Amino acid sequence: MASGLLASTMVWAQECPLVPLQVAELADADDANLMLEFKFKALDKQLAQAHKKNLSRPGGDLLTMRRTSRTISYLGGRRETLMRMWLDERPDSFFAQMFAADYYEGMYSEARGSGPVSSLSETNLQDMRKHSERAQKHLLKAMELDPTSALPHVTMMVLSATLGEAGGRDTQQWLELANKVDPKNMGARINAVNYLSPRWGGSFELLDDMVKQASKSLHKEAAHYLAYNIVMARASHARVIEHNKAEAHKLYKQALGMCENSHFARTGITQTY
Repeated sequence: MASGLLASTMVWAQECPLVPLQVAELADADDANLMLEFKFKALDKQLAQAHKKNLSRPGGDLLTMRRTSRTISYLGGRRETLMRMWLDERPDSFFAQMFAADYYEGMYSEARGSGPVSSLSETNLQDMRKHSERAQKHLLKAMELDPTSALPHVTMMVLSATLGEAGGRDTQQWLELANKVDPKNMGARINAVNYLSPRWGGSFELLDDMVKQASKSLHKEAAHYLAYNIVMARASHARVIEHNKAEAHKLYKQALGMCENSHFARTGITQTY
């Protein structure tokens, strides 16, 4: 059942600008082209300008996360080589360090797979630890380069979710630190919707409390989008874990009522009809 806070957001019933688009944006291709042309100084400048602009908008660092994630999709198998070239040329680039960390986090997630933790072999776990350590090295450097950014903490949350810790902290502790570093962060909070959910040993009560606390510092558009994500997480939990299609259908409809442009909610409604 939705909390009072989540239920109260239903009065919005409008489009949510923070719902991700289903198409790539021109800026993503621009970033990728600069990488492919080895113009790393220009890339750093372009990303820094975009990130500064994003921090003044309700989506904050989440918008930067999405931009870099989409850029990666353009690079294909050239990603690792370009990452090394960028780091070699500009080792004090915050974005180069984050790009490298995200590369190794991707390798970590690949080794993790999608099955239950109990199904992981010792080889899987060894590979995960190896990639986690490599990612952490770059994340710690990124934190030094920009101590006001919570973006490194987002990746630390991913790394700590399965192995129980990364950099000496668990997922919730990384979220708490992210909120101290950047009280308006959205990236870590959106990540928490997954990694602090019941599926990962958390609870929806914990997530509801996160939204309540976040609403004190976030723009109301951002807090609303965060609440929408928790309703979507509840719907997914009801459908996938509890196999309760009726409850999931109701929750997907609630989510669509909160963000009318959510193609994710519409897909959920169709799947549970």
